[in-house]
Amino acid sequence: MRDRRKLSAALVPLLTAALASACQPVPVRVGETALADVGLPPVAEPAVNLVAIGVAAEGQPIVLRTTGVRLERGSTVMLGVAGPGVEPGALIAVVGTGFDTRVVRFGVTQGGGQPPMPAAVLSVTVGDSVSPGLYTLLAARSGQVSLFTGGVEVD
Repeated sequence: MRDRRKLSAALVPLLTAALASACQPVPVRVGETALADVGLPPVAEPAVNLVAIGVAAEGQPIVLRTTGVRLERGSTVMLGVAGPGVEPGALIAVVGTGFDTRVVRFGVTQGGGQPPMPAAVLSVTVGDSVSPGLYTLLAARSGQVSLFTGGVEVD
């Protein structure tokens, strides 16, 4: 036990000196700016990429497809989306006026003969005033953006 204390006492000044030599103060006065290089380790996050979308049928699992979904004005539906990077922290929305989109939960796909992939379930309300047509689903995460162009059709 005594040897550990001696070793610990000897290491503290060495670690403090090593940390102090790596950190250089950057003086900044009121009203001034300063430049400094700050090294951060890279964050290994997958690129966000919407590849499938589907609507929940009453009492059935969501079946995801690559062809888009059809929604009616004045309806609220549970929408499933999947693809790399569709994980907590992702913002997912239908692009256009009159849509209210909120993420219900994030998860992982199962079945369908495909390997599991990140997914999210959304609650989407289509306002009565939304014009019929094709709309884009957008996903953004960590500065990356994915668009599922024409993935939502409103009748």
